[in-house]
Amino acid sequence: MEVKRMNEISVSRRLLGTLSLSALLCILMINGGLRSPFNNNENFKRYFVTHVTILDWTTFFGRPLNSTDLRLCPELSCEITNDRKKLKTSNAVLFHPRDIEPQDLPAGRPSHLHYVFFLQESPHHVNLKLTASNFFTLTMTYRRDSDVHMPYGWMRRTQKEKTNFSSEEFIEGILLHKRRLVAAFVSNCGPPSGRDTYIRALQQYVRVDVYGRCGPLYCPKEQSEKCLSMLRKEYKFILAFENSVCKDYVTEKVFNALKYNVVPVVLSRRITEPFLPNGSFIAADDFPTAEELARYLRQLDNDTEEYLKYFDWLKSYEIIGYDDMQSLAFCQLCRLLRDTRSTAVKASRSAEDIVKWYHVGGNCLINYGKTISGVSPQPTHRIIRSVKRI
Repeated sequence: MEVKRMNEISVSRRLLGTLSLSALLCILMINGGLRSPFNNNENFKRYFVTHVTILDWTTFFGRPLNSTDLRLCPELSCEITNDRKKLKTSNAVLFHPRDIEPQDLPAGRPSHLHYVFFLQESPHHVNLKLTASNFFTLTMTYRRDSDVHMPYGWMRRTQKEKTNFSSEEFIEGILLHKRRLVAAFVSNCGPPSGRDTYIRALQQYVRVDVYGRCGPLYCPKEQSEKCLSMLRKEYKFILAFENSVCKDYVTEKVFNALKYNVVPVVLSRRITEPFLPNGSFIAADDFPTAEELARYLRQLDNDTEEYLKYFDWLKSYEIIGYDDMQSLAFCQLCRLLRDTRSTAVKASRSAEDIVKWYHVGGNCLINYGKTISGVSPQPTHRIIRSVKRI
């Protein structure tokens, strides 16, 4: 009997506590002190619906994107699908402008959906007239001021300095095998950056071996790993000149050079230095002319100690490659969509006028290579050197 009485008291106390808490919540909500997550559909979604669906409307240079691109965040309830039947139930739709067909665009945008401008090309290589200026609501590009930043690579500082790095081992394993000075891989001839002009100017003072469609040396893309291994073994420097000199446009050319123990020479310091550690690259625009750059490269060729300083970054940095950066970017997009759900999405600052942001704000410099070369070399159709096949 006593046990039954105690149980009744315990139940009554729990009920009283529950009623008191409910009353307190009601008072707070009435007074505006607390908003219930149930008081509208938007809050219900935000707090209790955690799955995110991203619809890839186009391909990415012909490759359909899928959930394997989320491999670095398996803990997220997120998927990338190509099933257009899921348009109305998705949280965002990806559009790669290089693969857009105007007649294939969806008719209208559901108010809850984000349309994502997904692009890794410079403004020189995309036609944005295929879509209205207010078509997109989010941006996902190589630009640091994108809503989702997706660079071609990244240099991550390690928590501890690498103690297994030995300059002596590096010299014996890498440097002593390098018999050539400067290489360049160029397959896009006559680009807006003016790199061809600079290379021709540089060739007047130092040998530059040019591989690809714009030079006579042969190294096919399908053997890219073999080409990069050859680069590591034989060359001290590579001209990592981009096809465009635009804000934040630093591509795999630079990161591959670092990965394969070759010092990259870039056109613009201002554009490159936000992405690389100090002392890991050489900027052509640090020199008044191509002749001065050639003189500096020959100086480093004869001074092993100074040349090796360009590899000090190996002690405290590691490279995150393009594939991982792409996966991390999609993970970031998933988190953004999960945390900012809305029944009426609005365009971000970068997306509200995509032409103005991407083209005008891209800060591209035309013929920059010619501007900084300091000379006017004789015109030639190709950058010449003896042919070598590998």
